[in-house]
Amino acid sequence: MKNHYEETKQQVAELEEKVMVMEKKFYDFSVRTGEIIQNICTTLMEPQNSQGQQWKTYWQEQIKVMADSRSSIAKSSKNHQNGPTN
Repeated sequence: MKNHYEETKQQVAELEEKVMVMEKKFYDFSVRTGEIIQNICTTLMEPQNSQGQQWKTYWQEQIKVMADSRSSIAKSSKNHQNGPTN
């Protein structure tokens, strides 16, 4: 019984750690998404000042950053759905 308790306690600790890691990743993703949205809004309000002659490159970069972020989150979610790899 005690052995089962210790095993469960260890599993709970591991899950709590994973939750903390996911919360940190979500927070970082939220901050980055907010920065991107702010940059987009600023760019739309003052296109000449923020984009200049490089407007196409700027938008391609913004789209790539968002796509990379989505891909990273999708991979992370898929790994967590599959469970631990022990």
